[in-house]
Amino acid sequence: MVSTRQYRRFFEREIKMNREKEITGNVVYFEKVDLRPGSSLHVSLVDTTQSNALKTLATEIYSNVNNDIMEYTLSYDLAKLQYGNTYSISANILYEDQVVFTSTKPVPVDLSADMMWVKDVVVSIVSVSPGA
Repeated sequence: MVSTRQYRRFFEREIKMNREKEITGNVVYFEKVDLRPGSSLHVSLVDTTQSNALKTLATEIYSNVNNDIMEYTLSYDLAKLQYGNTYSISANILYEDQVVFTSTKPVPVDLSADMMWVKDVVVSIVSVSPGA
């Protein structure tokens, strides 16, 4: 187990050495529906320390997604992170600027790890696309 002091030193050293990091993973949905052509995937790194004041630190947008498993790579700046805060990955699939799928549970991220691979982010249907 890593002590708080060791973690803080590691965290501060990482910020000085390498400001940009990447998180990779998959976004999946289990509903048996096809995404409409032109759908886009939005994946974000969110500071969830205060549940009433979520702060988005980085977002990647992928256009024309149409698979039920979508890979993503999310780049973020270490300088934007604060020691002791809690971070999660969230995802949405949009069609014509309307959220069609969204992640219902934040997926926690351990930003002290060298290799950032996040388990699957599951999105669930929240609305039916126009014209579907």
